[in-house]
This record gives sequence, C-alpha cells and structure tokens, in this order.
Amino acid sequence: MENSNLEDMAVDDLKQLVTFILAEEVYGVDVGQVQEIISHQKFTKLPEQPVYMPGVFNLRGLVVPAIDLRLRFGLEAKDYASNTVILVLNTSNRTIGMVVDAVSDVLTLSADEIQPPPELTGGGQKEYIKALGKRGDEMVILLDVDRLLNTEELENIENIASASG
Repeated sequence: MENSNLEDMAVDDLKQLVTFILAEEVYGVDVGQVQEIISHQKFTKLPEQPVYMPGVFNLRGLVVPAIDLRLRFGLEAKDYASNTVILVLNTSNRTIGMVVDAVSDVLTLSADEIQPPPELTGGGQKEYIKALGKRGDEMVILLDVDRLLNTEELENIENIASASG
C-alpha cells in the first residue's frame, strides 16, 4: 500500500536538486535553474567589484558575472583546484556563474524530506537558505539563488552585462 502512495505522489511533491560541496557542507539548488556546469574559467577582473565577485567570463559570447560562493558566505578563501566548478544559473532573468568547490550529485527529495530552515540569528546567510533537505543522517542546505544577491548587486551585474555585451 505504501508503494502505491509513493507512485501516486504528484510531481510537484518531488524536488530535484543539483547538489554541490562548499567548505565540506552539501548545498543544493533547483535543477531547473542550472543551465550548465562548467570547469573553472579564467575571470576578467572588473574594478570596484565586491571581493566575492572575482570577475566575468565568456560563455559562448555571453559575458557572465561570477560569484565565489565561499567568499559570498564569508567562508575561508580557497585556491581553485581541478574539481572547482562553475554552476551557470538562470536567476531573476539573469545568467550568473556560481563558483563552488565541487559538484556532488543530482538528488530527488520528497516533500516530507524538506523542512523550513531553523530561525537563525546574526549573519546574512540566512536569507539565502530556502529549506533543509534531510535524507537519513545527511542534510542538504537548499539555497534560494534569487536571493544570493540583493537588488543593488543585481543592478550592478545587469550594468556589467550591458556594458560589455
């Protein structure tokens, strides 16, 4: 009987995530927002950008701004290695590159494996956390990529893209 309930579960009750590693923690973003995953690229550093924006890169003629997620979250900087990748994301009608330590997997979670994040105090990271996924003893921090950047930062990215495109 339980199996038939699982089979009857609506597609909306399942969440597919691209998971990645950042400072030994597992994070996830909605698979629908991931355009592609590419190896680390050479960035062109633009003046007067926040430290977590290492620059822009050329993706088949499109100038894409990059965000180093470690630095965005205030974590320790790490040299880019062979497993460092860029998740190319579509967010708020923009394309951005998110630099992460490594891609982990594509994971499907059911609605009962996802819960709201706990109330957090201090630190700005809490606004990016959409939910927590739990499978067995493993936790996945689900990010809201539309909230990784504030309005001013998004406008800055738009200006960068339009000036160089």
